[in-house]
Amino acid sequence: MNDRYKYLLKNINFILLGNLSTKIISFFLVPLYTNVLSTADYGSYDLVGTTINLLLPVLTISIADAVIFFVLDKSENAKEVYSVGIKWTCIGMILAVLITVINAIFGFFDVIIQYWYFFLIMFLMTGLVNLINNLARGLERMAVFSIGCFLSNLAVILLNILFLIVLKWGIESLFLAVILAQLVQFLYVAISVNMFSYITLKISSSLDMRMREYSIPQIFNYLAWWINSTLDRYIITGMCGVVENGIYSMASKIPHVLAIFQSSFGQSWALSVAKEYDENDTKGFFDRIYNMYSYGMIILCSLLILFNRFISGILYNKDFYVAWRYVPFLLIATVFSAVSGFYGSIYSVVKESKLITKTTIIGAIVNIVANCIFVYLFGAIGAAFSTSLAYAVTMLLREMWVKKYIVFKRRFRRSIIAYMLLYFQAFFMILVKQEGVFLYIPELTAVVIINIMYHEELFKILKIAKKVIVKILQHIKEIFG
Repeated sequence: MNDRYKYLLKNINFILLGNLSTKIISFFLVPLYTNVLSTADYGSYDLVGTTINLLLPVLTISIADAVIFFVLDKSENAKEVYSVGIKWTCIGMILAVLITVINAIFGFFDVIIQYWYFFLIMFLMTGLVNLINNLARGLERMAVFSIGCFLSNLAVILLNILFLIVLKWGIESLFLAVILAQLVQFLYVAISVNMFSYITLKISSSLDMRMREYSIPQIFNYLAWWINSTLDRYIITGMCGVVENGIYSMASKIPHVLAIFQSSFGQSWALSVAKEYDENDTKGFFDRIYNMYSYGMIILCSLLILFNRFISGILYNKDFYVAWRYVPFLLIATVFSAVSGFYGSIYSVVKESKLITKTTIIGAIVNIVANCIFVYLFGAIGAAFSTSLAYAVTMLLREMWVKKYIVFKRRFRRSIIAYMLLYFQAFFMILVKQEGVFLYIPELTAVVIINIMYHEELFKILKIAKKVIVKILQHIKEIFG
């Protein structure tokens, strides 16, 4: 295995550790949430977090994205780069305070008024954590980044148990647990990378301008991406109520399992693309990675759809169980998002952030129109389908236009057939109400067909897995003699 593959795998391993802890903890907290909280409480908490995710990149001009790429560029002064990031994060916090005051006067969002203090603290901590994490990634301190994520999420689970079960503080527990966990993560990473050595009052106006030129187009990308991923929560709340939004929000917990691999690969891939970009892909690096990654996401999605009802029966209690109906389409949306991100990293390295934004905006428009139609006709399940449709459009556009910047062989027609099989599984799972042979034989058949189509990638993964297992066993043998 040559250096480029080792570099990618090393970063995936580090980031996977952090993301795995994040998603597993989130996954296993679901039964706790569904037993202790009402659907309305969880819906309110979700709306606060969703609003922060919308406002943060807008008010901070998405400066954290510029930090990682400018720190990676060794010709730039990392101290000045991070200081520019701090400057715009502070400006964003001031704007967040002003927006909170305006909202309190005019009463646009009652949930934000009710939990304004949690909203502001979470906004600040999320901005600072994003900034320090991207500094660590830019410095290629992936172990620090990964351990920070692990510590944060260990704190989340312990604090949730303390606040929700022991102290019985209710919905406030969720906000407090996240804020304190973010503080733990920020302090660990900041100390590990010696954050204060990267702060200076002397900032080059030229650097500030170049970072803004890179980050500002990302705002529109984030807005469009936010529409694709979370606008449905507001539409559901408006058309179906906050209770239905709580159920829908809980449905996203199973797709979080798939998102482990999406985020771990995506963050690692961005670093590899920056180092290994070759518009002709002469060594087939992009081709091999695309096919392996595409297969991995598709087969995991297919298996999760197959076991969706079983997993939902374990995770979702009481009124939340109906969330299983929304899971299949959200899983498919995660696959499309993953492949879109693969192409997006290529656009980023050739500095075509405007094209990233364009494709995402088109997907967002599709999402808005589809949500208005399908949520009205079918309720929350229409929102899940609309989300998958919007991500599909974004992915197809990026696939079509990426040919301008790189030539690599990707068997995209095979992927299209696989996507059709995933939609078949989703519709069949939802329409067939009774469990039994009639449900699971067709579902399992789809899984088998996907593996047959991707047999080359399957054998490669099994070969890699065999080598890893052998090394682990050898290591254990050396330890115990």
